[in-house]
Amino acid sequence: MGGTVPEGRRHFCLTTQIRHGNKLYIVSTNSFDGKVRKGKDGYRSTKHSGNGIGLTAIAATAEKYGSSAQASNSNMEFFVDVMLKICG
Repeated sequence: MGGTVPEGRRHFCLTTQIRHGNKLYIVSTNSFDGKVRKGKDGYRSTKHSGNGIGLTAIAATAEKYGSSAQASNSNMEFFVDVMLKICG
């Protein structure tokens, strides 16, 4: 999200876990500069004015398959949590 994070403070973590035998949980955590751009309809793009397509595409894909996605942030980290139903 917005601006840049100095190289020594950048991080990205992607974790996955299967729960309840038929749900794939994906959690993406990355550092950001702490400058949140949010509108009434969610996070705004940091690359241009308006909404970005990344989070919208993730949410639409999850919804299409009866699943869910949620974005959130702390002071210096941005999180995307996705739960996908899988064949079991």
